[in-house]
Amino acid sequence: MRAGELKDRIIVQTPSYTIDEYGAEHISEYTDKYSVRAEVRYKEGNLVNDLGEITNTYSVTFITRIHYTPDEKDIISYKNKKYRILSIVPNREKQLNEIKTALINE
Repeated sequence: MRAGELKDRIIVQTPSYTIDEYGAEHISEYTDKYSVRAEVRYKEGNLVNDLGEITNTYSVTFITRIHYTPDEKDIISYKNKKYRILSIVPNREKQLNEIKTALINE
């Protein structure tokens, strides 16, 4: 891993849960877990027609150092957009995590 390629700052956020009157857990909000530098790679984009609403969807891969490993339940905030974590692929030889994400359309 080349440290000079970690140019962008991302924020990993973790969900906070509330329990309703029936005992079910619901995500009430996301709170900041930590901020870390990452390399950002835009993979692919697409237009999706979802029930008559056209939205832009695209995939982004974030490369971070291996000692910053988020959980799959966490989300990543980058440039005022939120990304759902799809997979985390560690690479022990290069000491990095490749975090594959998808844009959350709000």
